[in-house]
Amino acid sequence: MLCSCLKSHPDKPLVVHLKNVGILSENLVKSKNIDNKQVLADVARLIGLTHDLGKATTYFQDLLTKGRKSRNARHGLLSSLLSYQVVKRYLSTIGQLGEFQSLPTIAWVVVKKHHGNIQNLWGEEYAEATTLTDLGTKALISEQIRDIIANNLQGIQQIFAEILGSM
Repeated sequence: MLCSCLKSHPDKPLVVHLKNVGILSENLVKSKNIDNKQVLADVARLIGLTHDLGKATTYFQDLLTKGRKSRNARHGLLSSLLSYQVVKRYLSTIGQLGEFQSLPTIAWVVVKKHHGNIQNLWGEEYAEATTLTDLGTKALISEQIRDIIANNLQGIQQIFAEILGSM
């Protein structure tokens, strides 16, 4: 069962894109001679699997299919917050959050910054960390989450069933 209702790019289903990036990320880590390889490979896979989940909003889908631009179509911040939560939950589940406490934040930075500028993370008025407390940013994220739940929750559930079923 391949969920092709949600797209990551005009010609690519979101599920295919997320699976491909997750597998590529996991394999990259597994190819390295490093300590804690399995945990880090799992985290890399999770980051890859979640890095574009914000594309599930109708706003982003309308941008792809109709060219309709809006502030709500921005998917980077929502995707990064979802990656943070998924990595944190995974590490908690396996009892490794204490040892790898920085990995959820690293997941947030990697996903957020792959959509934009790697500079300007801390300390300045418009730094990424500062925007997390901005009421407009909070309202945007809340609206995007509401939109996904109201319109594309089944599509997200199908994506996760497809991804988890292949692992």
